[in-house]
Amino acid sequence: MHIDPIFIIASALAIAVLLASAATHKLRAPARFARQLADYQLLPEAVTRPAARVIPVVEL
Repeated sequence: MHIDPIFIIASALAIAVLLASAATHKLRAPARFARQLADYQLLPEAVTRPAARVIPVVEL
């Protein structure tokens, strides 16, 4: 079974657009994203702010 290359390219582009859009929103309001990240309480407080700066860059 062969997958059409157009489907693979379209899927990759859709994921790229989704991640770029998410990163753009986080970069426009970094303090808001840091607060949202802190609200989830998944990371220690000392790591939350640096992680809020790194995550959008990694998404891009």
